[in-house]
Amino acid sequence: MGNVPARRMSSVIKAATRPAMHVKCRGTNYPRNESIQRCPVPDDNVSWDVPFPAYAAVDYTAPSVEAQPEWADVDFR
Repeated sequence: MGNVPARRMSSVIKAATRPAMHVKCRGTNYPRNESIQRCPVPDDNVSWDVPFPAYAAVDYTAPSVEAQPEWADVDFR
């Protein structure tokens, strides 16, 4: 870790051992649907442990999932 100060070393180690942040579902639009936009979530609000009262999830299910393919979860609603 080269010339990293000792007091900063613990944060460097924590960052290196923490799981990578999931980013595939954080784009502005849903894949293959440019008209429905996701609610933007800043990096520091991604964890469900962090309160984010401004979060307003969009209720969207892709038509390919509504067709109930074998791999899709059952609609619980």
